[in-house]
Amino acid sequence: MRNKLEITIFNPRYLANYYLNKSIYSSTAHARGILLDVGCGNKPYIKLFKSRIDRYFGLDSPKTSQVMAGAKPEIIGDVNFSLPIKSKSIDTILLLQVLEHLNDPENTISEAWRVLKNRGCLILSTRQIYPVHGEPYDFFRYTRYGLKYLIEKNGFHILKMEANGSLWSTIGAMFNIWVFSYLFRTNNKKLNRLLLVLKALLTPFLLMLFALTNLLCLGLDNLFPKIDNFASNWFILAKKS
Repeated sequence: MRNKLEITIFNPRYLANYYLNKSIYSSTAHARGILLDVGCGNKPYIKLFKSRIDRYFGLDSPKTSQVMAGAKPEIIGDVNFSLPIKSKSIDTILLLQVLEHLNDPENTISEAWRVLKNRGCLILSTRQIYPVHGEPYDFFRYTRYGLKYLIEKNGFHILKMEANGSLWSTIGAMFNIWVFSYLFRTNNKKLNRLLLVLKALLTPFLLMLFALTNLLCLGLDNLFPKIDNFASNWFILAKKS
C-alpha cells in the first residue's frame, strides 16, 4: 500500500501499519468525485483510490517536496494555514497520518470542512502511541475523545471511528522500531559508523527478528481481548454535516 517493504512481515513498522492499512482499504468505498490528499507526501495511496474517483490532487508544503523522495504534489500550500482551494469544491479529503504533524490541527479540520462539498467525505487517521518521528514537526498524539471533540466541533458527523491495533501489536511495533532506529545509535559519531557496519552485517538476523515479533504479536492480539486504549492509531470516516 505504501511500498512493498512496508507490507511485508519483515518490516519493523509492519505492526504499526497493519491495521491502519486495512482501515484505509475499507474506506475506498466511500471515496468519490474529486479527491484532495492533504499532506500527500509521495502519494502512497493514489493507486488505491484511483479507480474510485474522478480526479486526484495532492497537496503538500514546499519543504516536503524538497526533502521527501518522489514528493510531487499538484498543489503547493502550507496545510497549517488556509488551503489554497475553492470552498465547496472537493468531494473527498484524505488526511492520513498528517494531523500529529500540524501545529494548528483545528484550523486544518476547519479548512477541510470549508473546501468539502455538502455531504463530502473526510478520511482521517493519526497516531495515539508511536515514537516521535519527522522531527521537529511532530506535535501531538490523539485519544478517541480528543479526536471526536475536534472533528465534531468543526461540523463533521462521524460515521466510523476505529482503533488500529491493541496492546501486543503496539508493544511489538515499539520494540521493532527501537531495534531498527535506536539500538544502533549513540552520540559518538565514530562509534555510530561502526554500529552501522554491525547493523548491516546483522541484517538477515534482524529481518527474522522483525518477522517473528510481528507474527507473535499479531497472534497475541487475536488471543486476547482488544484494548483500544493501547492502539497505535485511530482511523475516522466522517461526513460534512
